Amino acid sequence: MNIKTRLVAGASTLALAGGMMAIAAPAATAATTLVTCSGTSLIASLNPTLGSSDAKYTKAASKRNDGSINHLSLTGSQDLGPSVSDATSCSVDSGIRTTNAGTNSLGAVPKDNPFDNQTADGSEPGGYATLTMGSIASAAKIAGVTAGSASCNRADPGLVTTYPRAYPLNGKLTYKFLETTPALVQIQSQFYVRLGTDPIDTDITHITVTGISIKGPGVGGNVSGTLAFGAAFAPTKNINLLDCTADGTPPAAGNASLGSLIITPADGSDAGVLVDDLTVSIP
Repeated sequence: MNIKTRLVAGASTLALAGGMMAIAAPAATAATTLVTCSGTSLIASLNPTLGSSDAKYTKAASKRNDGSINHLSLTGSQDLGPSVSDATSCSVDSGIRTTNAGTNSLGAVPKDNPFDNQTADGSEPGGYATLTMGSIASAAKIAGVTAGSASCNRADPGLVTTYPRAYPLNGKLTYKFLETTPALVQIQSQFYVRLGTDPIDTDITHITVTGISIKGPGVGGNVSGTLAFGAAFAPTKNINLLDCTADGTPPAAGNASLGSLIITPADGSDAGVLVDDLTVSIP
């Protein structure tokens, strides 16, 4: 499959694959997986739009995909069929959802370890083993905003797509689950993330994710993973997508404009054939 075909098919095939998000470790370390989430599908709205010329400032806001938007072809005119709605569900490792009295602080009045029972549901010793989103109409939400300077074209060597003209998109991603604490507050996971590309991965639709978990189950863990973007069927918001694939022969015309994208987990440059989990882990 050539690079242009992958951009056409990337959104639909990857969305149908289901995708996963996990809170786990970089492969180079003996890390412990704390949370694993599957079924994630997002819609990202970009303003200013992402172009195909030299890197320019852009800002992307993401939310759960309700499945009402179809995929768009490279030409910007062909409807490639429906996308898959978000169905995120996260399993939680028992090590952070049980009480381990042996880790409480010493002293006349020992203090409970707040890193035990991170998904407390009012029962002892176990918290929620699974965190869910439910239907799109539920109270559960996914919200993310990232900003930086970039180009949708990473294949044309004539473009300026390196620092200081380019700067990685970075920002915050929040998962707000249906499950609540004993005080009836919805459990949240918050991540600070940075987006980029893997030079070994030649699929131009792929985005690498790195960062840190700053709140919720797995707090303090490292974030990493691979995502893929595909254009949503919104012809007035996504124009001249084919220019994102220009490799110098011919050169990029710089006339692409991407304003609405479908985001799903993808299989990166590793030897596997399954999607790479977006991971956050502790060593």
